[in-house]
Amino acid sequence: MINKKTLITEWFPLFIIPGSIFFDLLNGYIQIVLNKDFSIGVLYRGIIFLVLFPFVLKKRSILTYFGVFIIFLFVISNFFWLITQKFYDFAFEIKMISRSLYLYVISSFLLYYRNSINELKLLNCVSLFGAIGGGAIVFSFIFGIGLDTYGDYSFGIKSFFPAQNDTSLSLLLSLLIVIYLLLTQKKLVFYFYSIVITAGCIFLGTRAGIAGSILIWAVIFVGIIFFRFKDLNLSRISKNLMFFFVFGVLTVGGFFIYKIITENQYILNKFTLEALLGGRHSRGWLAEAGLKIISDSDFGEFFFGHGKFAFSKEINYLGEINFNELSYAEIDFLDYIGSYGIILGGFFLMLPFVFFLKSKLMFFKTKTLFYFVLLIGFVVYVGHSFYAGHALNSPIVSSVFSVFVFFVLKYDPQKMPFSYESSID
Repeated sequence: MINKKTLITEWFPLFIIPGSIFFDLLNGYIQIVLNKDFSIGVLYRGIIFLVLFPFVLKKRSILTYFGVFIIFLFVISNFFWLITQKFYDFAFEIKMISRSLYLYVISSFLLYYRNSINELKLLNCVSLFGAIGGGAIVFSFIFGIGLDTYGDYSFGIKSFFPAQNDTSLSLLLSLLIVIYLLLTQKKLVFYFYSIVITAGCIFLGTRAGIAGSILIWAVIFVGIIFFRFKDLNLSRISKNLMFFFVFGVLTVGGFFIYKIITENQYILNKFTLEALLGGRHSRGWLAEAGLKIISDSDFGEFFFGHGKFAFSKEINYLGEINFNELSYAEIDFLDYIGSYGIILGGFFLMLPFVFFLKSKLMFFKTKTLFYFVLLIGFVVYVGHSFYAGHALNSPIVSSVFSVFVFFVLKYDPQKMPFSYESSID
């Protein structure tokens, strides 16, 4: 007979993490290819949210106080939006705040079972997530099955994933974990996974996927050269093999990226200095509209925001496009301040930055590759959030990033260099 705790701690992470990429893929196929107005992804994540939400309140932690504070502010803000805003939709607001809380709901569940969860299996769940996502994109690229990332006018295929930016960020985070497992576990499967995920990021065709995948390899490679990580023991032969493998990935990946950028004007425009510094090729009029709405806000709107629904409608009105659709600034800082104001929005924006600072402290205390990888993950997440959006309110990203949050909050200075070693042995 299967033990209930074993079922929860070993099978739930498998259902939550790799399951999310599978259902996202299936959801895109149903909605875009079959043209059915049914979201199996919303149903899947709705069930997870409802089942796991009690764990936010079960054990007091920073996430418990965060959850209570957010709900309290959200209730007050809704009264303000109902009274002051031209556009208001309570059901939509509930849906969007649930997306933002999804990360902390999963993290709370993992922290509740922190002493029972097999940490190595948890990392394997992340690696499987990346292998499924990257594998789907590579398969679509080879056989020409799936959806173009940017239509016919540029390079890139996203298989059946509905949101390419969310997919690229989640794959980059999973690539970090796979490279760590590759270096410490030295299993052939992780070499394969790393190549598949890197190829998937490049073939996806997003700027984050193309540049981020190669930069991650380069940063870890440089880190291995300049730091002596306590949890990384490589023989001379292993170091040589690793050097040639990483060098091969960087060389082949760099060659493909060079050809992609130079042969596709749309992507080339995205890598110009103006675009990289946030010019019109970055988020264009969406960011400009969002910034204008925030700058024109009155005192109450500055503190409580306009609400997700009103803010998204107003962006469309400024752009004079389809008024029945909703648009976002696609930069998390603008979307959260414009929607939720400086208090609630600022709180959402602050917490990942706090995690980043803690991960930095943990790395300098432990001098381990594991926390070096976590630190890079938080840099990638926070950077993508402030520069390209699609981080804080993306359920598929939250499925992977919750593991990073879990290990940061689970940190115990009494178990140095880190308790994860027991899972490897």
